[in-house]
Amino acid sequence: MTDPTKKGTGHRVPPEQHRFGPGRPGNRKGRPKGSKNTRTIVRELSAERHVVKENGEPVAYTTAELLFITLARKAMTGDVRASRLLDKYRAMFELEPAEMPGGVLLVFDDMTVEEWELNLKAHNARNAYLERTEWRAASDD
Repeated sequence: MTDPTKKGTGHRVPPEQHRFGPGRPGNRKGRPKGSKNTRTIVRELSAERHVVKENGEPVAYTTAELLFITLARKAMTGDVRASRLLDKYRAMFELEPAEMPGGVLLVFDDMTVEEWELNLKAHNARNAYLERTEWRAASDD
């Protein structure tokens, strides 16, 4: 193994004329002052405010709020991918169901409690099956 205190050239010891001298940085061009990294760009874009009309009234939302509103609406219409993505974000931000604001449960008048419970069991069984098959597909990759 080479002694790094030795003068000379070799692995990790460039010739003297190629070493960085005082006041001469290693990456002279580097990142320009004032340039933004990806995190800053995403933060600024998600904080932008947009005015949209809801029920004929103008309402201001941030880009992030609009994205989550759209995602929630798609999930409520039955889009499974949107629902899973929404669940992923809930888990990412550690939102437990108790911490989330309440929702609305729609039960049609012509459905009895027993019919509703049967539909719920079928729905839960389908979701459990989808989660198992998704897990298997992910583990096969």
